[in-house]
Amino acid sequence: MNFENPIITNKSENKNEEIENIDSSQEKREEELSESVSEECFRHMKSGEEICLALKQIGQEVVDKGLENRQKGWEDSSNVLASMRRFEYLENVSDEKLKEEYVKNFESQSSNFYLGKILAALDSESSKEGFFGAYHNKSVDNLSEKILKVANIAERLVKVAKEIKSESGLEK
Repeated sequence: MNFENPIITNKSENKNEEIENIDSSQEKREEELSESVSEECFRHMKSGEEICLALKQIGQEVVDKGLENRQKGWEDSSNVLASMRRFEYLENVSDEKLKEEYVKNFESQSSNFYLGKILAALDSESSKEGFFGAYHNKSVDNLSEKILKVANIAERLVKVAKEIKSESGLEK
């Protein structure tokens, strides 16, 4: 006699399928994130350029409105990147020192220097460079030194974050 409840069995099978789907989607996301921070910034710069060019095709009034709508976000991201000047030394410190600084300043989501906030600011500032390049009819082929310097530091911090995550057992 089988006393197994088919409804409970189906629920547990569905839960296992959901977990497998989450695991596979996380793997796909990690593969997509394998792009370096600098490459991601370059992609956002080209995206900003494309946005401006598309708005220009519609008309100058639309471009000006696009500028107006983006201005506050760009100011915020510019301030975040400017505040990173005090961490420029991290570009050349040892991995152990970098790990200490990461935990102290960049890991906490409540920190002004939270790594996610820095990465978002890099994306925004890169997009801004592309947008203004197109706005002024200049082709932008390279990121500014300011963005590249912060991107290099962020790249190192991302590696440290992954190491800490794997050491703590939060990553497969």
